[in-house]
Amino acid sequence: MQKVHLTALAFLILLPTLAFAQKPKWVNNTPRELNPTYRFVEIISTGSTIESARVARLHQLVLNEKIASAAQVAISSGTLTTIEDVYTEQGVTGTQTDKSHINIKVDDEHYILQARLVDEYFTGSAYGVNQLHSLYMVAVCDNPIFDNANKSTSYGVTPLFMSIIPGAGQWYKGAKTKGVMFLGGTAALAGGMVYCQSRITNSRNLAAQTYNPEHLRIYSRRISNFSTVRNVCIGAAAAFYVWNLVDAVATPGARRIVVRPTTNFSGYSLKQSSNSADALGWSTAFTF
Repeated sequence: MQKVHLTALAFLILLPTLAFAQKPKWVNNTPRELNPTYRFVEIISTGSTIESARVARLHQLVLNEKIASAAQVAISSGTLTTIEDVYTEQGVTGTQTDKSHINIKVDDEHYILQARLVDEYFTGSAYGVNQLHSLYMVAVCDNPIFDNANKSTSYGVTPLFMSIIPGAGQWYKGAKTKGVMFLGGTAALAGGMVYCQSRITNSRNLAAQTYNPEHLRIYSRRISNFSTVRNVCIGAAAAFYVWNLVDAVATPGARRIVVRPTTNFSGYSLKQSSNSADALGWSTAFTF
């Protein structure tokens, strides 16, 4: 019984050492812009390979932004209630419906999209399809000021203070599975201490009520075994808690985007004829 308890404790303590993939903080939660000349846009694209998914995201980004531009024209010219029709990939023709049925045609328009790729996250492959999340800074005016958007896995000392509650620091840094394990491990060790102490107390009470030598030996052995496991739980809980504090500070967290203001313009454009992964260039037109 004692060996079983100790083996379970060892397994419990080692669980948080397992590596778990962490998706970036910006996935489904884009950062906040520091000025109104651009906005963060997340694009989810798919392809048979990562490279094809990267090419697909460019077309999808430009198509989405062009559709958004057309919708904005409709909004500024009437009371928009619904958007009908589905935009095609070649000629972007959309039919917006309001009181006067405004029709927007964007085909053959000279369209420039200024954008910068900030980060990307590959979620994996399923049934031959690769899914890619991409984060862009997209201009909303002619002369955008793109802020400095840097990738970081550092979270400062905040996780240390949060880890007063075991696992809270890991949860804050995006390692939610590990955070749950630290919290659950600490709770399990505390529960083990309480359980062992209750069995020790129960065995002592039973020993005090009997004079049978055989029974006394049994109770004495139980007290010794549960005392050993209790002491191991106490030591493990203390070590586990310290480990929780160190891990909260030392282990890199989920990748996040740190946005800092800049006064320099560094806009980019997307280019239809480019075959590169990111297809970035200076003020290049995208024409349908």
